[in-house]
Amino acid sequence: MPPSHLARSDGIDWTITWIKLAASGVSLTLLVIVAAFALSQYRNGDRQTAVAKCFALANLFVFVYVSADAAVRLDALLGSLDGTLDKIRLALGAVPLATIAYIHLFWVVAARGRPIRGRIVALYAVGCTTALLLWVEHPALFIASDQLFRQDLSVFPDYAALAPAYFGLIFILAAVVIRLIIVSPLRRTDRNGWRLSMLGFAALLLAGAHDSLRELGVYLLPTSTLSLGFVLFQLSAFAFLALHYARTLREGQQQREALRRMTQMLRRDPVTGLFNKTHLQELLDAQPKSAAGGLLFIDLDNFKTINDRYGHLCGDAVINALATALRDQLRSEDLPCRWGGDEFLVYLPGASIDDVSKLAERLRVTVSATVFEGAPDLAPSMSMGYAPLRDDGWRRALSRADAALYTSKRRGRDRLTIASPETREQPAVAMDAAY
Repeated sequence: MPPSHLARSDGIDWTITWIKLAASGVSLTLLVIVAAFALSQYRNGDRQTAVAKCFALANLFVFVYVSADAAVRLDALLGSLDGTLDKIRLALGAVPLATIAYIHLFWVVAARGRPIRGRIVALYAVGCTTALLLWVEHPALFIASDQLFRQDLSVFPDYAALAPAYFGLIFILAAVVIRLIIVSPLRRTDRNGWRLSMLGFAALLLAGAHDSLRELGVYLLPTSTLSLGFVLFQLSAFAFLALHYARTLREGQQQREALRRMTQMLRRDPVTGLFNKTHLQELLDAQPKSAAGGLLFIDLDNFKTINDRYGHLCGDAVINALATALRDQLRSEDLPCRWGGDEFLVYLPGASIDDVSKLAERLRVTVSATVFEGAPDLAPSMSMGYAPLRDDGWRRALSRADAALYTSKRRGRDRLTIASPETREQPAVAMDAAY
């Protein structure tokens, strides 16, 4: 059975107390979620870390106020006011600090990289000084003595001379937040988040105005409402942050995708769409010297004559015909690139000599059988040189493939020459496949 003074308590008093305790639980839950989110942002080096840290700090101060206010209400209900003044001081000090943290958040959102540290330091210095002075009992400051005054289940401290200035400071800070919300760039870029912020702060402002009237002796409701106002603002601000970060995440994804496409464009030949020389060089540099396979060097025969006789558009068509044949005939692990002009280089990892010979035949047949608009009699041919990779590096293999290619040209073009795998220098040729 509860003590007699509890049994006599009005049921609405307990209802209000449980609502305030529940609000403390909601506030703590939001604080834990936001703190974990801010820590994750910090570890990932995300550019929105500053916003997340401001919001986590604001939620910490809000939780201090909401939990201290609920504890004061419970003390009054239980009839034990030992330590209640300290809880009142905690609640009173948390209000300006929470408001300052929200100002900090909106300044960060609006700053877009501009320096704001000086203003932030000055603002927090005022808030921290005010919160510390609440712990000093003096008639000229905020709290005059350790006396407490009860009005029903509301408990008030013995306010001193600067108490009106304290409440005035809070309203000034609230006005700053209102202005920041109204002029925030979110009004244009994130209208839903902006509306949520306005709605949450309107609830907080009404609750604050109600509690200020209570401090002046005007009782409209049976309890203070600032705790609930703060929790509502927490929820709206949490929704705002979620929307803001989701939008930022989308923008970041779009930027990364644009950068990826740009990088791909820089690594690809604009005519054929194949990778360019730079990309293949980087890939080959990353391969171990013991990598198996080889390099196939391809050069279109008499390409200058094709350009002179049929025009450069036809020349580009021949280039693209060879690029298409490479894409169609190569394995998924093979990497072709346009080395420059009418030269192509193909990296064939793990390919055997027989694989290379069959590939060369397929390429030759495919390209020569292509019908080109305005040049029905054109049957392009190509000279090819292949060199297996050795432990002396891909550049030496490329030199041997180049020498083999020129051997193909000297021997009548339209053929594949394979450099001897045992030869470490250029000239020797082991196989010559003519068609």
